[in-house]
Amino acid sequence: MDLQFTELALQAIMNRGVDEHAVIKLAYDTEGCGCAVNGVPALWIMNEEDVESFDELISSNAPCRIVIHRQHAVFYEDYLTLDLTADKSFRLYGRGQTYSNHVRCEDKRLR
Repeated sequence: MDLQFTELALQAIMNRGVDEHAVIKLAYDTEGCGCAVNGVPALWIMNEEDVESFDELISSNAPCRIVIHRQHAVFYEDYLTLDLTADKSFRLYGRGQTYSNHVRCEDKRLR
């Protein structure tokens, strides 16, 4: 899997304090969605020690490691792009579809 950030998305991520010591997880968030097959894409900014054994590395141009839960990879295409919309929301899309124009980015390092 490959996730490329546009320049605008990279700047927005870096403005959140993301550096080479952080990890971003491309999550398939099912909280409040009813069941495990109904979910929305989300970005979770984490510390390196919070990466779990079932998280796999994603190829990316980001300044930090990008991971995904190995079982959630089936919900996404192999090549994804993360962009920033005019209203400063993250937009995740692939070659065949847009996954969301409002991807939530949550900093889990603060907990």
